[in-house]
Amino acid sequence: MSDADFSKSQAQLLEELRLLRQRLAVLEAGDLAAQSEASAERLRQVVQNMPVMMLAYDEARDKIVVWNQECERVTGWSAAEIAGDSLAARRYYPDEAYRNGLIAEWNRLGDDYRDMETWMTCKDGSVRAVAWSNISERFPIPGWGTWAVGVDVTARKEAERVLLNARDELERLVQVRTRELAESNRHLEAEIDERIQAEEAIREREERLRRVLEHMPVMLIAYAEDHSRIAAWNRECERVTGYSAAEMVGRPDTETNPLLYPDPDYLSQLIARLDASGDRYRNWEWDWVCKDGTRKTISWSNISGDFPVPGWSTWGIGIDVTERRKAQQRAMELIVEQQRVQLLQQFIGDVSHDLKNPLASMKFSLGVIQRTANEGQREQHLEIIDTQIRHLEKVLEDLLNIVRLDRDMALSLQIADLNPLVEQIAGQQQGAAAARNQTLAVRLASQPLRVRCDPARLGQAFTNLIVNAINYTPEGGTITLQTHLNGEQAVLEVTDTGIGIAPDVVPHIFKRFYRADQARSAHTGGMGLGLAIAQAIVHAHRGTIEVDSTPGEGSAFRVHLPLTED
Repeated sequence: MSDADFSKSQAQLLEELRLLRQRLAVLEAGDLAAQSEASAERLRQVVQNMPVMMLAYDEARDKIVVWNQECERVTGWSAAEIAGDSLAARRYYPDEAYRNGLIAEWNRLGDDYRDMETWMTCKDGSVRAVAWSNISERFPIPGWGTWAVGVDVTARKEAERVLLNARDELERLVQVRTRELAESNRHLEAEIDERIQAEEAIREREERLRRVLEHMPVMLIAYAEDHSRIAAWNRECERVTGYSAAEMVGRPDTETNPLLYPDPDYLSQLIARLDASGDRYRNWEWDWVCKDGTRKTISWSNISGDFPVPGWSTWGIGIDVTERRKAQQRAMELIVEQQRVQLLQQFIGDVSHDLKNPLASMKFSLGVIQRTANEGQREQHLEIIDTQIRHLEKVLEDLLNIVRLDRDMALSLQIADLNPLVEQIAGQQQGAAAARNQTLAVRLASQPLRVRCDPARLGQAFTNLIVNAINYTPEGGTITLQTHLNGEQAVLEVTDTGIGIAPDVVPHIFKRFYRADQARSAHTGGMGLGLAIAQAIVHAHRGTIEVDSTPGEGSAFRVHLPLTED
């Protein structure tokens, strides 16, 4: 407790005593005892609970009659152990010489002193400093021989001791430091010179770094700490885009982004990608639109998440890869052209083979017809010529179909039920199946399968699948057409009991001009375009086509088409 707090508590006690006397003087005789008892209780409560130590001796000054709670808290000695014991002082002043010295000093000072510090021994053996004040000479209390209040100043005394030690240590350090300063002063000018030289070297390095960043042959862009403004835009950025640093640095991205990314959708996708990646990515390519309107592809790398730069929220390095991309595109076009040449060479070889044999057969038959008068032979060779002409017509039809599909897949769409279309195509191929002694079975779904389609085109695709099944199924085999519903899709399955397809061949059967092994080729004189045409038509209808096959057991082709409710 500070002296101010102590003085305040003492003043409150004196005021309480003064008020008590006043009230005693004005109370009537009948109420005096009750009022006195109440006042005495209030005084007791104040004395007992006030936050300063208070003790009082009886009129003989032999025994302590008051030992409040603060005395108990500070010393650990309870009122029961101290009050009424004429030898109580020996508990908290156990050293006899020290105790006798205090008694002599108290006798000398009488009952009027302030802040007399004593060292009291607590119940736990510790020693605490207490500053006692006694003004009972000026303010006597009936029944008390003397009384005093005390404040525990142990912490203050310890602080004073520490402060004194610190002052002594400070004086010592000052002397030592004075000597050190005197010694250091001799080197100060040299150190200042060295520091000036070091700072100049740092400025030179910073200037070199600035010049490197400004003139290095890769693009450097950085954003300020608020993420919304460009903070760095080097010469390479200016060269590639045509926008100067004065036009870009310091402007909000709401103004610069539309210059570089005029397509809002493209910008939104790019921002989402960058937000997902953070500040760690390498060689990400995206397009910038330059000042002259040209579009350039920049490959960006950002490692600012691992190497942050003070004052920049993020930074990245870019390389103009537009020409490289063009070169890659040209290389890809060259590869495609090479593939087209190879495909053309294959096509010429296949067409030559497919045309040469029928033409040779037709030439031979014409020679026979010209040399013979036998009507039977003439009819036989005319039939051969007719068959080969139909074969050539089929080859030319497939070629024209594939060309049309490449040029224009325009569909005349309408809503149609898949079941009648399949039934119609099956009816058209019943004769071809019967000629080979095959069974062509049709199993249609019980409910309508409404799809948006071009019936003519889709019928062509189904015909190719059925003809393919007939060609690769031996005589006496079975081809089954089945439609059914699968979730939101209509499905047509064309299943046969034919020679099947080897697993390594399955991935290639939809390629143009592809022909499987000789065993399969022997069953048909086609050019390998039927399945390619069927797949292209199905894809144009937003459908898919797939195949399962086991060599020697047959194949199953499945066409999936989206249903429509319109």
